[in-house]
Amino acid sequence: MAHTPSDRPTAASITTEQVLNVTRYLTAKELRAYQGKLTATSKELDRLIDKTGLGRLMGLEEQELIRQAAGLVRTINLRIEHAKEKKQREEKGRADRFRALDQQAHELTQQAHPLPIETPEQQLEVVRTALVLNQARVLQIYYSPREFTAKLRLSAKPDPQKAHDWSASREIHYLRSEIHQSVRDHINSSLNLETFSHDIPTNLATLQAKCDELRPQVLAQEAETIRLWSEALANPQGGTR
Repeated sequence: MAHTPSDRPTAASITTEQVLNVTRYLTAKELRAYQGKLTATSKELDRLIDKTGLGRLMGLEEQELIRQAAGLVRTINLRIEHAKEKKQREEKGRADRFRALDQQAHELTQQAHPLPIETPEQQLEVVRTALVLNQARVLQIYYSPREFTAKLRLSAKPDPQKAHDWSASREIHYLRSEIHQSVRDHINSSLNLETFSHDIPTNLATLQAKCDELRPQVLAQEAETIRLWSEALANPQGGTR
């Protein structure tokens, strides 16, 4: 649709919402950078006329056109400033909501998998849980179940070159931390950052049901891995024999 001179859009008619729409893929930080560039541009246009002496080489109409251009840039910059401030508030709101959901995921993970490690049997439960979660494609999913089993068996005994740094307890602490982070990430992974439509308890319940189903078969298949770790935990500084 063609615009007549009277209804043609102008810089003065630009609204904050229009700026937000055309810059919807930009962050508040990126808008702030644009602000800086537009501020510098308007100042340079003013300086061209008033400070350099070049204005005297131009006609009055040409000088006025440059001043009008500087004014237009300032008008657009003001709209961008308002859009940036609104976007900052929205980004902060999203960040606050994400932190709240992430904290909920953390708390529910700790409740579902407290994994105390005071006794050898409790430490062995960490190994069992890790085996099931890898099979469920939650923990260290870049390893196939077979690869994860091989890695876990190797970690049940010290590397001869690093024997002085190895302890079963340290390996269990690391594995426990990995479990907590992986479960937390998994139940938070379907979060929609735009609408924040999310149900962390349901995601956790779904994961728990899957793990309960897999556990008997996984533990039966991994009896040797569990035996190796049982020996390692009985001899925490020497590993398996």
